Amino acid sequence: MLIGIAPGTIYFYLLPVIFLIIGLIIIWISRTAVKKKIFWTIFPIFTIPSLLFIWRQINTVPPEEFLIPENFKGRVSIIYELNCAPEIKKIDGKIIYMIPNGGILLISNKLKSGFINQKYYFVNNNGNKSEIPQMDTRDFNEEWTLEKNPKEPSRKIVGVFGWGSLGNYAESVSSQKYNYQEFFIGSYNDLKFEDFKESLHFDSLKIQKAKDCEKKYGR
Repeated sequence: MLIGIAPGTIYFYLLPVIFLIIGLIIIWISRTAVKKKIFWTIFPIFTIPSLLFIWRQINTVPPEEFLIPENFKGRVSIIYELNCAPEIKKIDGKIIYMIPNGGILLISNKLKSGFINQKYYFVNNNGNKSEIPQMDTRDFNEEWTLEKNPKEPSRKIVGVFGWGSLGNYAESVSSQKYNYQEFFIGSYNDLKFEDFKESLHFDSLKIQKAKDCEKKYGR
């Protein structure tokens, strides 16, 4: 999913189109035979979309669903590539993450990046799901916002912030590096006033859980 005109969108889509137009202009003002001009005008129209489609398919992550305990608020972190942790298998072509109450999930799956298709759900004790909206901090107006959003969402709506965020953490150059995916569940007000010390504690806790897992089962 892409929001607005992201740098990646410009690099992979807009620039090739600009170069194509420039190339066609050069061809048509040259002394090349008309048949060749027509061929090199038509050829990219069929080949470029096909190549872009194939490229996107290759670089697309399988659909993902995140099942989160009802009324959960706070950060969620999924730490990947731990041999001591279970592997999540695809179900009907989707990867389904069952997030525990503490918000930290350890798995052995390899972390993959690319185009994403993610859905987030609250799950109650009966197994009923309710989708959580995906939110963007850029939709909210602040004093420093240059272009105000006339349709600013309510700051009390609970949603997913920072979805699709990947990262890695290591205490030092020589220590084990942990790859993770992380997001925040709550309202914009919750995110804005998130306690800094609580955030640091969560970071320490997730790494400690990964280390305890490795010590218990061996690397």
